[in-house]
Amino acid sequence: AAFTAQASNRIALVAGANKGIGFYIALQLAMSGLFSHIILGCRDATRGQTAVSDIVSQLKTLPSPTPSVSYLPLTLGNKESHANLKQSLEQSFGKVDVLVNNAAIAFKNADPTPHEEQCKPTLDVNFRG
Repeated sequence: AAFTAQASNRIALVAGANKGIGFYIALQLAMSGLFSHIILGCRDATRGQTAVSDIVSQLKTLPSPTPSVSYLPLTLGNKESHANLKQSLEQSFGKVDVLVNNAAIAFKNADPTPHEEQCKPTLDVNFRG
């Protein structure tokens, strides 16, 4: 759906949006007609930009106007990354209406990192953000 007048200045940020559930959440928000801009917060710039391109190409099937979609770097658990994201959002948009904190990490079963060393980084990202 094309975005409506009520969407004219609504901003959504989806963390961990370059693949999986986060990607599809960002896509559905973009297709909802409720937002003027969707921001994909991702650790990996290449994957983030690819996800933006994929969403934009899917939006081309909808009537105009559709929301703009962009990528901003975000590494949850990294205070400098959080501060940089906050500054970029304030400068570009002045606000965020919806935050979807979808980003997470998980150690693989084959990872040799001892369990006690896996706990802090996992909690830092998945719980503390």
